[in-house]
Amino acid sequence: MSSPRTLHPGDATFAKSFTKISRGDNGEQLSAGFKPPKGREFVVLLLGDVENGQSWVDVEKMLNDLGFYRKAASTGQEVEK
Repeated sequence: MSSPRTLHPGDATFAKSFTKISRGDNGEQLSAGFKPPKGREFVVLLLGDVENGQSWVDVEKMLNDLGFYRKAASTGQEVEK
Protein backbone atom coordinates (compact mmCIF):
# COMPACT_ATOMS: atom_id res chain seq x y z
CA MET A 1 0.00 0.00 0.00
CA SER A 2 1.38 3.42 -0.91
CA SER A 3 1.43 6.19 1.66
CA PRO A 4 -0.42 9.44 0.98
CA ARG A 5 1.65 12.30 -0.37
CA THR A 6 1.49 15.76 1.09
CA LEU A 7 2.02 18.83 -1.07
CA HIS A 8 3.48 21.99 0.42
CA PRO A 9 3.66 25.53 -1.02
CA GLY A 10 6.24 25.51 -3.81
CA ASP A 11 5.74 21.82 -4.64
CA ALA A 12 4.80 20.79 -8.17
CA THR A 13 2.95 17.70 -9.32
CA PHE A 14 1.43 16.28 -12.50
CA ALA A 15 -2.27 16.01 -13.29
CA LYS A 16 -4.05 14.31 -16.18
CA SER A 17 -7.11 16.52 -15.58
CA PHE A 18 -8.70 18.69 -12.94
CA THR A 19 -12.07 20.14 -12.03
CA LYS A 20 -12.46 23.72 -10.81
CA ILE A 21 -15.37 24.14 -8.40
CA SER A 22 -16.56 27.64 -7.49
CA ARG A 23 -19.65 29.51 -6.35
CA GLY A 24 -21.77 31.67 -8.63
CA ASP A 25 -23.16 35.09 -7.75
CA ASN A 26 -26.27 33.50 -6.24
CA GLY A 27 -24.32 30.89 -4.27
CA GLU A 28 -24.91 28.06 -6.73
CA GLN A 29 -22.04 25.61 -7.21
CA LEU A 30 -20.36 25.79 -10.59
CA SER A 31 -17.77 23.37 -11.96
CA ALA A 32 -15.58 23.24 -15.04
CA GLY A 33 -13.33 20.38 -16.12
CA PHE A 34 -9.99 20.82 -17.84
CA LYS A 35 -7.84 18.33 -19.74
CA PRO A 36 -4.50 18.95 -21.46
CA PRO A 37 -4.01 18.00 -25.12
CA LYS A 38 -3.87 14.27 -25.85
CA GLY A 39 -0.62 12.69 -24.67
CA ARG A 40 0.18 15.60 -22.32
CA GLU A 41 -0.21 16.31 -18.59
CA PHE A 42 -0.60 19.50 -16.60
CA VAL A 43 2.21 20.59 -14.30
CA VAL A 44 0.56 22.08 -11.23
CA LEU A 45 2.42 24.34 -8.78
CA LEU A 46 0.92 24.74 -5.30
CA LEU A 47 1.22 28.40 -4.31
CA GLY A 48 -0.32 28.09 -0.86
CA ASP A 49 -3.74 28.37 0.69
CA VAL A 50 -6.34 31.10 1.35
CA GLU A 51 -9.43 31.53 3.50
CA ASN A 52 -12.61 29.79 2.32
CA GLY A 53 -14.65 32.05 0.09
CA GLN A 54 -11.74 34.27 -0.95
CA SER A 55 -12.23 35.13 -4.62
CA TRP A 56 -8.94 36.88 -5.49
CA VAL A 57 -5.25 36.28 -4.77
CA ASP A 58 -2.09 38.21 -5.56
CA VAL A 59 -0.35 35.42 -7.49
CA GLU A 60 2.84 37.42 -8.02
CA LYS A 61 3.14 38.08 -4.26
CA MET A 62 2.58 34.39 -3.51
CA LEU A 63 5.29 33.46 -6.04
CA ASN A 64 7.63 36.09 -4.53
CA ASP A 65 7.00 34.63 -1.05
CA LEU A 66 8.16 31.26 -2.46
CA GLY A 67 11.35 32.86 -3.84
CA PHE A 68 10.25 33.27 -7.46
CA TYR A 69 10.82 36.74 -8.93
CA ARG A 70 9.94 38.25 -12.30
CA LYS A 71 12.96 38.84 -14.56
CA ALA A 72 13.31 41.50 -17.22
CA ALA A 73 12.83 39.82 -20.60
CA SER A 74 15.88 41.34 -22.30
CA THR A 75 18.48 41.16 -19.52
CA GLY A 76 17.45 38.26 -17.32
CA GLN A 77 17.87 40.58 -14.32
CA GLU A 78 15.31 40.76 -11.53
CA VAL A 79 12.80 43.57 -11.92
CA GLU A 80 13.02 46.25 -9.21
CA LYS A 81 9.86 46.75 -7.17
